[in-house]
Parts: sequence; C-alpha cells; structure tokens
Amino acid sequence: MQTLPWSVISSVNNAHVVALGDCAGIAGGDVWGMVLNTTAVNCKVENSAQYGGAGIGVGTAFNDGTIAHTTAVDCIVENTGEDGDAGIGLGKAVFFDMVATPQR
Repeated sequence: MQTLPWSVISSVNNAHVVALGDCAGIAGGDVWGMVLNTTAVNCKVENSAQYGGAGIGVGTAFNDGTIAHTTAVDCIVENTGEDGDAGIGLGKAVFFDMVATPQR
C-alpha cells in the first residue's frame, strides 16, 4: 500500500500501472492528502480487486483529500473487480468531498 500525504505530479508518459493490492493510480494508490496537476499521456491503470479503486490521479482517496487538475490523454482506466471503481482524477473516494476535475 502506498500512502502519500502530499504529491504534486507534472507529467507521466507511457506508464502501465497494475494493482498488486486493492488500489492503483498514476500519482498514488492509497492517498490521504493532496494530489495536484497530474497529466497522463498514453497510460493504462488496471485493478481487479474486489471493492478496489483505479485512477489516473489516485486509486483511492481518504478523508477529504484534494485531487485536482487531472488530465488524461489517450489513457485507459479499468477495474474488473466486483464493485470496483475507476476514474480520471480518482477511482474511489472514502469519506471524501469530491472536487471536480477536467476529463479528456
């Protein structure tokens, strides 16, 4: 499990992230904090865990973190696990107030 209190990401190109646990993300798997300015180009994020999260920004965000300014170009985000979530910005939110991020 990767826990990040703060992360600022500028750009990730040609990445393929596969979850070994229940969360997968370009900027982080499990995040308790803030992730800003993530840009992913030609990337893929995969998760197959039950109730897991997969995201271009983060897989799962906890406790009112901030995930903002996420951009994805030619990317695939998928979660094939039972009741799993996937998205651009974040895959799954736990006790979280969502901040809208642009989707491309």
